[in-house]
Amino acid sequence: MSWDGAELTFGSAVSGDFGTATLTPNATSLNATATAAAPVAGTATLFTATFTTASDLAPGTKIELSSSFGTLTGSGGTNLLGQLAAPAGRVCVALFPWGDMDRSESVGSNDAVQGLRAAADLSLGPGVSRELGDVERDGDNDASDVVQILRYMVALPTTAPVGEYGLTGCPPAGGNAALAAESVTAPETGAASKTKGLERPDRRKQRR
Repeated sequence: MSWDGAELTFGSAVSGDFGTATLTPNATSLNATATAAAPVAGTATLFTATFTTASDLAPGTKIELSSSFGTLTGSGGTNLLGQLAAPAGRVCVALFPWGDMDRSESVGSNDAVQGLRAAADLSLGPGVSRELGDVERDGDNDASDVVQILRYMVALPTTAPVGEYGLTGCPPAGGNAALAAESVTAPETGAASKTKGLERPDRRKQRR
């Protein structure tokens, strides 16, 4: 995958459910190599990468990412590259960091208060995001998330990505955008995250 270094700065990448990937990034590209632990049917995620957009990007700027595939080998060394399709990539711009529940663009005491309310299943303030409060990303807003937010506030080490941008509020996978040469409109400076999907199409469709 490649991008314009003047628009995006690579942040991090993690393996998806396809298999543990060897990820080699540089200033303008990311190379990924992975071996599936078991046969793959349907769609699998090779990796998810996170970027920071340049501070001088104007609202409405188109962010272009390009993807290409080198090899896809099946059992016995069979070349499966001709059966590969990539119809459902995602690109989003994360506007708020993890822990910023009140969407003030910083993590502070009100976020901790809202986190406690979320953990107790109490009502939250206007515009408050439960998702951003789940800093441990385990699908549950609880006291452990609040502890991580409080530790971040007093500059203690955290085990959760509090204050970092990530895949929050992205549209569901399976959209119509083509993975190669995708573009997204950036409403404001933030962090762009990309999930790269691989799909083996139905063999019957290739016999037309």
